[in-house]
Amino acid sequence: MTVSKHIPGPWAWERRGCNVLATVPVSGSRNSHKLAVFVRVTRGFSSEAELNATGHLLAAAPDLLAALKALMPKGWGEDDTMDYMPGIKAARLAIAKAEGRP
Repeated sequence: MTVSKHIPGPWAWERRGCNVLATVPVSGSRNSHKLAVFVRVTRGFSSEAELNATGHLLAAAPDLLAALKALMPKGWGEDDTMDYMPGIKAARLAIAKAEGRP
């Protein structure tokens, strides 16, 4: 099992006008510094619901990755031998994408 290299949460999000800002506290920081991921809407205006949904998804991403990994039976995500089962290929590819693997 690979160890996740992303910054652990808790992730939060907030709206900044027509944009979404996802943040996570930086551990060990004396001044409450946060790492931020800014999602700028550049083409047209997204609806209020779409921006809110994007913020929720960004904040939940680390938890979703951990849950997906926990649901995969040991060894099933290591190669494509179980890809004939519904959802297994999608889960394996999503985990790889989140971990920056092809």
